[in-house]
Amino acid sequence: MNDLNSNEQMNYYFRDEIYIETTNHCNIKCHFCNNPRLQNPRGMMSLELFKKTVDDIREHPKVNTIDLVGIGETFINPNVFKMIDYAFDNGLAIYACSNGKWSVKKDSLLSILKVRHIHVTLDGVTNDVYNLSRPNTDVNLIINNLKKIINLKKEMNSKTPHVEVKMVVFKFNKHQIIDIIKLAINIGADSVWIAKGGAPSQYQTDLSIEEWKHIKTLFPDFEINSSGFESSEMPFESFKRNRWKYEGYEKNKCLLDLMGCAGVTVRWDGSMSACCQDFGVTSILGNISNDSLLKLWSKNNIKRFENNLLNNHIQRVRTNQKIVCDNCPSFTNHIARSYETFHSVNNIDINIDFLLNQIENYIRSNNFKDASNLCNEVLQKSPDNASALYFLGIIEFKIGNKENSVILLTKAVSKLSSKSSFFHKQLGFILKDIGKTKLAEYVLKKSVNLHQYAEQLK
Repeated sequence: MNDLNSNEQMNYYFRDEIYIETTNHCNIKCHFCNNPRLQNPRGMMSLELFKKTVDDIREHPKVNTIDLVGIGETFINPNVFKMIDYAFDNGLAIYACSNGKWSVKKDSLLSILKVRHIHVTLDGVTNDVYNLSRPNTDVNLIINNLKKIINLKKEMNSKTPHVEVKMVVFKFNKHQIIDIIKLAINIGADSVWIAKGGAPSQYQTDLSIEEWKHIKTLFPDFEINSSGFESSEMPFESFKRNRWKYEGYEKNKCLLDLMGCAGVTVRWDGSMSACCQDFGVTSILGNISNDSLLKLWSKNNIKRFENNLLNNHIQRVRTNQKIVCDNCPSFTNHIARSYETFHSVNNIDINIDFLLNQIENYIRSNNFKDASNLCNEVLQKSPDNASALYFLGIIEFKIGNKENSVILLTKAVSKLSSKSSFFHKQLGFILKDIGKTKLAEYVLKKSVNLHQYAEQLK
């Protein structure tokens, strides 16, 4: 039997949904977005390529949904409404996200009614706040576009689209959460999604359980969702987005079943990326312009991709040629736990190498508990591992135990066999922070030997 037509093949790795990026251009240069720093070639997906993608999707009975999303603004593609019409006419459920900054005309709005769910991001209700993350944009334009969509929906007595106002929350706009919810209710939106913003630590904030309960108490009859906060439900597990209310929809997953949110994405040029978070387009399965969706998303092709992904991880990390998966905590944890199935590289204990990489990812995401557990696991295998001691010191510093941090970092320094300018900087900054200015100045001198520093610190 032909591999592509076998039942095993048809169900292998397929999800209900596929993401389609209509463009990687954007009309807002958001301060905390990857788009302004994107190094990839830019362009718009052609209508012909979109139709080819939809035709390929129709060949598989399980995929019934497309999500128009990517690193760019979906609705600035001049053919986007023709794309929506074509997908709708071919029986696909359509979801979309937008920054709301595009020309909303009545004839195009008729196509918007074919979209099942759209979320529009609104990070403030006043320009002074909104422009702190989304510069050179009038927030009133976004609000008016939302009103046009909602008003036409009412005028046409349409149940779709479900209009969700999304607020990405930072320290500087958190005080307007209540204002955003009130605005959404007043203009007739269906729900609000409050999401923790990804940004440098000085701009990040949290939403405590008490704050979340207070918000829900103020608006008991309005749908409000949150993600990424201390008070949020586990992302994409029990987090009830409106789309999951529809029968037959299964939540999308990572190609390798590691993440709960990532999924296969067709980029504007036809490149088929294994992850929706792969904005740099490094995890490529092939190009849908040249091959069919079934061939690219086939068991054999994905197994080839998976084997290369796993077996070459160490080499990519060491040569600084990491792809998006190498920075993913779920992926690095997966390979750390299953290292015995892979070949060792240069006689190095891959398990420890993978664990250290995972520890770094956990620390980046402020998951200090799991990071600490893995550090201790490494130290059980290798009691003199300087990196694990260093990471424990950083964890202690981040959770406020600064004196313990210095003790652990001293131990880390004593285990090193050579000088490290990176260690110098980290130790110097921490010592300065806890008031040991002279020692800080001492270790920040690049010529200082770390063993000498360890002796002085004792």
